[in-house]
Amino acid sequence: PSLGWNSAVLVAAQVVTAALGIATLLVISRLLGPTALGEWRFATAVTGYLLIVSDAGLSAFAVREMARERTLTPRLGWPVVVVQTAVAGVLYALLIAGLLLSGMSGRAFAVVALLGLSAFVHALGIGHVFQAHERMSTIALDIGHVFQAHERMSTIALVSVVSTVTATTVGLAALAVTKQLVWLAAVPVAVGIAANVVLLRIGRRSFELPFTPPTRHAALALLRSGAPFLVAGIATQLIFRSEEHTSELQSRQYLVC
Repeated sequence: PSLGWNSAVLVAAQVVTAALGIATLLVISRLLGPTALGEWRFATAVTGYLLIVSDAGLSAFAVREMARERTLTPRLGWPVVVVQTAVAGVLYALLIAGLLLSGMSGRAFAVVALLGLSAFVHALGIGHVFQAHERMSTIALDIGHVFQAHERMSTIALVSVVSTVTATTVGLAALAVTKQLVWLAAVPVAVGIAANVVLLRIGRRSFELPFTPPTRHAALALLRSGAPFLVAGIATQLIFRSEEHTSELQSRQYLVC
């Protein structure tokens, strides 16, 4: 397939993902009311920052280094997974402790706690290996991955698109039937685990798995190397959030007028 065709497919996937996101907000608001909508937006905002920090900038760092030199894969592939999982575990424990100390309970607590498990789903994936080994021109899409498309769609792009659409569709269907917001949080985690299993099976055929586990010194070195990418990710997230708040305020002012 041509670059134009692959780009068109990826842009179409972005449009579908955005439409599903809007549909999610509309369905929550209509079926469960503004309180549930606020709880969902809070959960997604918290999870967004959790995913960025738990990544520790290592996915982008690993993609860059392995794309430059494929022989680095055994020294970066599995170590990145291990370090990211450890960071995700610490951050998730802090998240749960913070929610408990704040007095949050009930549905709001369950939604944040379930959606927060996405940090482990991300950490246990080997998407960065596929991105590096299919080094092509990159197209950034707003579904948590950097997709690549030059001569053909990358494996990680295809799996991510399918998993995102499946998770949203199944979650909305479960929400419509049960009127329980927790399904929207639980389904993406379950689908994410399934997607990682698919990638791992593909990776086992394409790469020599498992990779070499990192030593303590190597893990700390990885965290230092990923720090600049982490700062960039947090800054990007803050910019996007500020733009969202600005748009929301403008919309409210328009409605008031």
